[in-house]
Amino acid sequence: MASEFGCDDNETESEALVLRSKSERVHITKTFENGKNDRTTKKRMIAVVAIVASAIVLTTILSALASTNETTWIRSTAKHDVPKPGNDGAMTTTEDVPQQFPQFSCPSEVRQAQNYDESFEGVYTNISEHIIESNITAFIESFRHEEYDGWGKTYEEVKAGLHEWKIERFTDNLNDGSTIYESASGIGLSILLTLEAVQEVKELKSIKVYGNEYVKESVYLANKLLPALLSQVNATLGSICQGDSTDLHFVPSNSFDVVFTGYISTLLDPLNFGKGDLNSNYELYEHICLNKKKKDWEAMKLAEIAQERQEDWFGLWVQEMIRIAKPGAAIIIEQVSRPYCKDMYDWGGVPHKFWSNGIHKYGWDVDRYSLDMSKDQVFTQRYNVFMRKNL
Repeated sequence: MASEFGCDDNETESEALVLRSKSERVHITKTFENGKNDRTTKKRMIAVVAIVASAIVLTTILSALASTNETTWIRSTAKHDVPKPGNDGAMTTTEDVPQQFPQFSCPSEVRQAQNYDESFEGVYTNISEHIIESNITAFIESFRHEEYDGWGKTYEEVKAGLHEWKIERFTDNLNDGSTIYESASGIGLSILLTLEAVQEVKELKSIKVYGNEYVKESVYLANKLLPALLSQVNATLGSICQGDSTDLHFVPSNSFDVVFTGYISTLLDPLNFGKGDLNSNYELYEHICLNKKKKDWEAMKLAEIAQERQEDWFGLWVQEMIRIAKPGAAIIIEQVSRPYCKDMYDWGGVPHKFWSNGIHKYGWDVDRYSLDMSKDQVFTQRYNVFMRKNL
């Protein structure tokens, strides 16, 4: 029968040698009694003694090895391998090494982002300030049925639209003790929505959450809301820092198991018209796009320059996401808008071909075969992107 520590062959051999040594000892005693002066007997005695001595030494060595195996197994169990029941009731073994979470400090100052727009930022500043000044506790109790992030849809409606995508793309990439980072995290509801969806199909523990957001008031609110909200999904907050998503210099490279963004905030004025308000700027871009369709050479050139700048902006944003992800980690970009001249009802963005071209153009460290896109179910004119960082 196999021993507890898997040493049955060694122990059986040891027992046989011990029995053999007992038999030989009896033989030696009889030999001394019957013929002490028999030279042949003496030679036989010497040979027997040598055999017995060898057997004793070998037995000692095997016993020591068995003891060492036992000690090693126990030490391994205590520090690393923790047996636990598997789904089929059998005992499985998993690594139980303390997770080393990323350590970094938020920057004390943040430079003005290239896509900064005072009126656009003011919308999100006002939303956050309103929640802060009213009642955060009341917001936690009611936010699920209120308009989400200025989208004109409630939190639950957005969650329903993203539910299938979240489960498909996040579930297999998150495990107990995983770290997840959201670029442009807003007040933190997007990452909560993500973890709620995953927890429906895969119970996770000890998830650590990080992120950055450019709007200062939203960062403050996220750090107030998330400690309470994340406890509902077995997660804890690492930190949400104020920061420009194209410049995450304060975040260490190769740090997170999943890096995602719920939306890449576009360049609202890529040609730097600087009209001072969104409506005036977009009237100019609409004029360019309409004239481009008429084959006006000037409009065609301006539209080309604007799109190149937009794509370079996206390229910087995605490059930082890839940099801070661990080798082999999932990189997920949601709610990608199409180019403005293709969809003048949105804010502008990039075409599908941008992503495969970007791997070469920007030198992204991702597996080109992992690239996958799907139509968004919240805003159907948008799409979602999945990539995986190279190992």
